[in-house]
Amino acid sequence: MDALKEEDGKNKQKVVCAFCPSVILIAGDALYTQNEFALPLMTRQKGGGAEAEEEQLSSYWLVADMYDFQNVGFSHTVGAHKYLACADCDMGPIGYHDTLSKRSYVALARVKHQL
Repeated sequence: MDALKEEDGKNKQKVVCAFCPSVILIAGDALYTQNEFALPLMTRQKGGGAEAEEEQLSSYWLVADMYDFQNVGFSHTVGAHKYLACADCDMGPIGYHDTLSKRSYVALARVKHQL
C-alpha cells in the first residue's frame, strides 16, 4: 500500500481503468481513506434490473471534487449515492459518489495504478 501513496496520503501514481487504458485520476488528485462500503460486482453498465450481488470493500481513493476526475461516468442516483464507472469502456462500478457530502470514492481493488 505504501508504494501507492505519498506520505501525505495522496496517490503517487495515475489511477487507470483495470480493463482499458483510460486515466481516471492523475497523481496527487486523491487521498487514501478507509471506510466500509458495499459495491455491486463489476459489470459493463446496462439498464436497470434485478438486485446485484455486492462486494464489501474498505480501501478507497477519496476525491473531494468531482471535477478532479480525468475520465469517469456517474450513474443515476441510487439512494444517496451514484456509482462510478470508466467513461470509455463502461466497466464499473469502480467506486461511488456520495450525493450528500459531494465526495467520491474510488475502490483501490477496482482500478490499476501506473507511473
